[in-house]
Amino acid sequence: MRITFLLPQVNMSGGIRVIALYAQAMAARGHKVRLISVKTAQPTWHQQVRSVIKGTGWITRLDHIPSHIDGTGLDHQVLDVPVIENRHVPPADVVVATWWETALWARTFTPDKGKQAYFMQDYGAAGQEIEKISETWALPFHFITLTQALSRMIRDCNAEAVINIVPNSVDTDLFHAKPRQQQDPPAVGLLYRDVHSKGMDIAFDAIRLARTILPDLKVRAYGFWKPENNLLTGPGAEFSFRPEDGRLAEVYSSCDAWLFPSRIEGFGLPILEAMACRTPVISTPVGAAPELVTPARGRLVPHEDAKAMAAAITEIATMDGSAWQQMSQACEDFALSYSWSDAADRFEAALIQAARAP
Repeated sequence: MRITFLLPQVNMSGGIRVIALYAQAMAARGHKVRLISVKTAQPTWHQQVRSVIKGTGWITRLDHIPSHIDGTGLDHQVLDVPVIENRHVPPADVVVATWWETALWARTFTPDKGKQAYFMQDYGAAGQEIEKISETWALPFHFITLTQALSRMIRDCNAEAVINIVPNSVDTDLFHAKPRQQQDPPAVGLLYRDVHSKGMDIAFDAIRLARTILPDLKVRAYGFWKPENNLLTGPGAEFSFRPEDGRLAEVYSSCDAWLFPSRIEGFGLPILEAMACRTPVISTPVGAAPELVTPARGRLVPHEDAKAMAAAITEIATMDGSAWQQMSQACEDFALSYSWSDAADRFEAALIQAARAP
């Protein structure tokens, strides 16, 4: 089967990681896979001025932004155009939109470019506000999405939609850890993302509150933006900037609990990555968290509730050692129960179904 993935600008986001994994899996199964993306936009004058005012300096202009596509060996064409048009796309059996703008582009393609699928992973992030993306859910695509919650949102806009739910997995060859005990002093971790929807303010408030009871509480974080907050750069903190995958596992496994404070999320892959590294997760009820984070594997806390998150940090950090180890083991057991191979089977079946549609 000939498969074309349409991507926006590629980067180190979790969504691009997932697309890369599925594209590799499809290629390994003998399908002819091509990825087409648009060139990374350079910073605007307004963005440059804002960066200087914030004290972070002039933004370096880069011809290439690192992405999860790098080093995969996939057939990846980067176009120096703002829009992927019909003339840029080879004939295929199925063409897969992976972002709301790429969905709009795909609707202009001729039938020979393939039956149209829409791999919808997220909403609400900058550039993907729900007011924009919900319009694409009403279009006649074959949808592939990650959670029951996302499926319901699509169905509300498109009662006739064909939808396959394919939950994410985690690469346990990369993300794993040996059994361990709680640390003294304890440590919590988080993925730093300079976006309001990711709830960094909630996590920071929770850490400050938890430190009134656990004054030596440490913070282990990583991210693809350099943080300004002292909680990530000051005493008791370690921050890894753009770490390699192997280093990510070290960050996850250096923590007694992982914080996931998002306000909006499509899935929440760091939840599974942390669990694969035997780290319990404290999360808001976003994305797949209600399906992943049970009392046996961590704690769900209400939205906008730093006090509840702080209480969960304190509870997990101070629980009986054997109880924490049991929770840690339950996290790994769950992460191992559904592999990327399983997910790839379901993703492939969805693409075959789309390609065979009338």
